[in-house]
Amino acid sequence: MANANAKLESNPEQNILIKQLRKQSFNLMELRNKFQTLKKIIQKIAQNGNITTIFQKDMQELETLIKTTILEIINESDKLNI
Repeated sequence: MANANAKLESNPEQNILIKQLRKQSFNLMELRNKFQTLKKIIQKIAQNGNITTIFQKDMQELETLIKTTILEIINESDKLNI
């Protein structure tokens, strides 16, 4: 190992390239971690989007039920002259 380090020190250009490669490797690992985090966030958003869609459908059904009930009440009250 000492011999390898001595060779690196004797070749500064190669040493610079190795440092750059290490830094790029680290940057790639960081990007990979960020990508994985973003992927998880996107999955959560998609799940929440599905939940929102389900609630929207439920709200539409509830709104329709309320409108129908109101119309029935109006019709019944008309029949009873209320």
